[in-house]
Amino acid sequence: MILASKILLTLFLLMRAAFGQSPAKHLFYVFGDKGGGLFVFDIDAGHKLIKELPLPTRDAVLGAAVDPAAGMLFLAYGARGEAKNEPSGFGSLLKYDLSKDRVVWNREYHHGVDSMAITPDGKTIYLPIGAESADDVWYIIDTSSGDEKGRIHAAEDPHNTIVSQDGQQVFMGGTTDSFLYVADTSTNKVTRRIGPLNTGVRPFAINRDASIVYTIGTKYFGFQTSDAVSGKVLYTTPISGFSWEPVHPRKRHLPNHGMSLSPDDKEIWITDKTNAHVHVFDVSKVPASPPVQVASVRLTRPFEKNGWLQLSRDGRFAYVGDQGDVIDTKTRKVVTNLPALRKTKAFLQIDFKDGKCVAATSRHSPGFFSANK
Repeated sequence: MILASKILLTLFLLMRAAFGQSPAKHLFYVFGDKGGGLFVFDIDAGHKLIKELPLPTRDAVLGAAVDPAAGMLFLAYGARGEAKNEPSGFGSLLKYDLSKDRVVWNREYHHGVDSMAITPDGKTIYLPIGAESADDVWYIIDTSSGDEKGRIHAAEDPHNTIVSQDGQQVFMGGTTDSFLYVADTSTNKVTRRIGPLNTGVRPFAINRDASIVYTIGTKYFGFQTSDAVSGKVLYTTPISGFSWEPVHPRKRHLPNHGMSLSPDDKEIWITDKTNAHVHVFDVSKVPASPPVQVASVRLTRPFEKNGWLQLSRDGRFAYVGDQGDVIDTKTRKVVTNLPALRKTKAFLQIDFKDGKCVAATSRHSPGFFSANK
């Protein structure tokens, strides 16, 4: 009797595996520059292009975020604020249904936009006014409508934003500020500043428990590591074995404009525009010990623009924006180059199962949000 029960159980498990739900699809979404459309690649099929769709993004996509539970994608595009090349200063936010591939709404604001972040519950977006705005405002946006429901005054020239994985904190960086600002999402009040940092906070990353933050400065060839709780800078780490010569001080030049922390919090990957490389640092012993440079990956072509970097959700691949290369993180070798990735900084991994969105990375790769959270 016992043997028969075991046989029946084994048969049941085999049948469930054979006829059960399909495996998850791991897809890589790239948002083209200046109305270039949406490109979708199958990560598990050698990054094969499986879909190309138009988008009503008349200008460059500056920010991207996903609410997996609702299956909704949000794109910020347009101007970063009033500037010589952006005279209107206006930006827009678009809500897109991932399962139906259609726009839900498209809002234009009378202010700039930049790289935003979404809360894990999918209800709120923190939208910076833009790096060219000469302001310090992050708009608190209701994702159901695109309406503003509050503001936070933080870093000067608001640019990049990260919400912690527990949804309790929002980190805000500005291109001309020497501090990274942190606000409590329950009160939307700034609670502390991290720094002083190398002036001009560019791409940054936080670890899973939001205790450590890694930042790139506008004119520093390397990065900094800070205690996100005390706000103190722990280490300033240069890139070794390579050189960089700053240009005229009144002209902007960004030697490193791409940073990604591996999902296990053990490695930082950073771009090197000048030398067409990506450098890898072991940060597994931070905060007790400083980051250690462990590898440098030569890219197959120069950067088109300043660059961007993001690791896949499982850490298998590193994607190089404004350049196109896809790097196998284990072998440290370039496995392909995606033309759609050569002229954009906006891309995400989005996973689906049985046609439904189940998880997505943040554009800044502090981790990922899941539909099960």
